[in-house]
Amino acid sequence: MKVTDPDKTPNARCVNCGKRIHLISACRAPICDECRETTFLFPESVIEMRIEKILKKEEIPECYNDHLLLSAHPIVMTDIGTIRYKTNNAIRWCCDHIDLNEMCIAFNYGAFTEEEYMQFYRDIGYSLCGFEEIFGDAMDRLLGIVRDPETGKEISRKKTS
Repeated sequence: MKVTDPDKTPNARCVNCGKRIHLISACRAPICDECRETTFLFPESVIEMRIEKILKKEEIPECYNDHLLLSAHPIVMTDIGTIRYKTNNAIRWCCDHIDLNEMCIAFNYGAFTEEEYMQFYRDIGYSLCGFEEIFGDAMDRLLGIVRDPETGKEISRKKTS
């Protein structure tokens, strides 16, 4: 089943060239058709057991400050240096036993809120970088960020406390 309403598909940017694309499945790294022909990406959905260190607020790189403003979800660094949300093992287990593509389609048809869907991705231990690729537009809306449509650079944002 394919989502046909582009207004209900989450927006993202290609991880290679930055071009705005519409996601059909949030389970795959967002990549445009042009880049897909020349690039191989490992899917974020393949998450194996890893050693994690919970990061204190001051240890989290400044480029991820917006994540701290949106959620108090713990952030960890893996043994290979990837910065992720801390995995909820019960949710992760469920994730291995359901069809994530079906879940994405259900979200696109309003089965749950954007905030619930974002929390699900935090709970499965998604990387902060990957989270921004999927939910960048939602994060911008929640934080009141306005971006230049051509460059994607931040123009303004509402004041945060």
